[in-house]
Amino acid sequence: MVSNYKRRSNHSAYGPDVLQKALDAVKDGMSKNKASLQFGVPRRTLNRHLGNKVMKPLCKLGRFAPALGTELEAALEEHILEMQHMMFGLSCADVRRLAFQVAVKKGLTHPFSTVKQKAGKAWLQGFLRRHTAISVRNPEPTSLSRVVGFNKPSVMKFFDLLKSELEKHSYSGDRIWNVDETGITTVQVPGKVLAQKGQKQVGRVTSAERGENMTAVCAVNAAGTYAPPMLIFKRKRMSQLLMAGTPAGSVGYPSPSGWINNELFVKWLEHFITFVKPTKDTKVILILDGHASHKTLEVVDMCRQSGVVLICLPPHTTHHMQPLDKTVYGPLKTNYNEECDRWMLQNPGQRITMYQQGALFGSAFVKTASMHKAVNGFRSTGLWPLNPEVFSDEDFMPSHVTDEPEPVSAANLIISEISDIPASATMNSAENAANLDQGTDQNCAETATSHTGLLDQITNENCDDKTAGLPTEGLATSTSNCCIEVSMVSTAMDVIHQISPRPKSQKQRSRTRKAQSAAVLTSSPFKQQLMDSRPKPAAKRSAKLPSGDKLKRNTTEKKGISSAPPVKPTKHGASRSSRQTTKKVTCRGQKEKAKKLGLPPPPAPKKRKSSVETTKEFRCVYCNELFVEPPDEDWLQCTSCKEWYHEQCGNDSEVCDLCRDSL
Repeated sequence: MVSNYKRRSNHSAYGPDVLQKALDAVKDGMSKNKASLQFGVPRRTLNRHLGNKVMKPLCKLGRFAPALGTELEAALEEHILEMQHMMFGLSCADVRRLAFQVAVKKGLTHPFSTVKQKAGKAWLQGFLRRHTAISVRNPEPTSLSRVVGFNKPSVMKFFDLLKSELEKHSYSGDRIWNVDETGITTVQVPGKVLAQKGQKQVGRVTSAERGENMTAVCAVNAAGTYAPPMLIFKRKRMSQLLMAGTPAGSVGYPSPSGWINNELFVKWLEHFITFVKPTKDTKVILILDGHASHKTLEVVDMCRQSGVVLICLPPHTTHHMQPLDKTVYGPLKTNYNEECDRWMLQNPGQRITMYQQGALFGSAFVKTASMHKAVNGFRSTGLWPLNPEVFSDEDFMPSHVTDEPEPVSAANLIISEISDIPASATMNSAENAANLDQGTDQNCAETATSHTGLLDQITNENCDDKTAGLPTEGLATSTSNCCIEVSMVSTAMDVIHQISPRPKSQKQRSRTRKAQSAAVLTSSPFKQQLMDSRPKPAAKRSAKLPSGDKLKRNTTEKKGISSAPPVKPTKHGASRSSRQTTKKVTCRGQKEKAKKLGLPPPPAPKKRKSSVETTKEFRCVYCNELFVEPPDEDWLQCTSCKEWYHEQCGNDSEVCDLCRDSL
């Protein structure tokens, strides 16, 4: 087909499909004039086709046709959409390269370049015009954890837990809540601006290269009600100036990191309970993600006493199952960036700090917090009204990449069993031979239907090799039928899958920690699990000293003498732990250069001498606490460096951490 071919005539623009519908309508009793007006086909054309005066009815006009043909292009379109649903979308270069390989594989005459080994850009443009369901898109980066985590078993388990909880009490939409945290930075993402056409780079002013982060904790229910947010600022002390312009009822707390932690989530929970006022008789459901701050024993106890039922979402599924992420936080970030752009325009030369951040967030939150966004968020995730079928099979297709391999097919199982039969084996009974033929034919047919791609790899030679040495009377029919089935499955889609197969993980991923799942956090089993996972207090033990020192210590304790560690005098006035030692730094290159030039070596440093001798002070190598008499805690001595440390500061071994790291 020529590049960028444009048809000059409108002759038969209605196409063969519309013409066939018009002919069928006339045959069913519709008048020719009415069919001509309804389908846009001239009346004389209908007369010629009904009178059999056309040599090639319903044929395509013109001499130009697509290089791959209609069937291959339809299969290629299906393959492109399938790879896109699996989040392994093909680029323009991949499709052009695949089109060339398909044409070579099928032995078609094509105008593609054999040097570049891919189709041209003009072919790709025509392919996109013929298949309007495909367009060039910019994909959003999605982590492998989200791809694998959003699978059907995990999602169905969550919906089963939610359904069982909804059946216990008659919950309404205003008693089903969702909470989530999001980060707000002082450096906004500028929106689109009008600029000169053709200019390569267009910029807009922001506050800094990297801004300060503020965390906003928001909650919304299925009826469209928003709880006042909690703002977390990255600082040590809280100032009320930071809360100027924030939404009414908002609370603010400081955090050294700017992110939420266990203590801050407990404070937010108290703020939420004050606003919602749940009781044990009128409970509320709070749906949240599996962050570590949400799964503490203090949180579980507070919710159980206040009538809040915590349900945790499956891990790495919030991009599909969290209402706030689906419909609220996206518009909130957009409105916040617009407010920051407007503030920068009104205050040129100034920067956005955390003191303006609260007011900018408040304006964006008021503009975003609408009822229909919250209601649509719960509806699109299937949380309320409860709809477990809200996600289709296409949504779960990316998780199939890491599924375990399917069991061995029936065809391979039969062939492996046949190959183990000795060559001298015979079938004495005609009934057994007939049963074998029937069973083999049925298995081959079922396998060809369900495992098309697998049978494409089986050839006639394999069938002959696997059945070599067997009686030909019982296996001639089955072998021929199997080979016939193999040859019939070589369709256009099979050819494309041979060149560009579906992505499938060949190696099972290993996990370093226990996999998390959806759970009711306020249930008794989960609370017991938290109690069992708490670290147990270590029992107090006696100091682990060498055998001689331990015996000496026990003897002195009985006599009432002090049991201090052995003290060794030093040559200098100050102890080794109290004075600061400096490492001698030398340059090896300068010494070698001086040696080559014949220069005298530098004088060796003189050691300081002191006649004052004092006793050594023992300090803990971890906390630097001085040993005093009598000791309040048990002390241990490292067997490598001979230093002393508290038993609570060190570890259970006889070597301190400093020596262990140097080994």
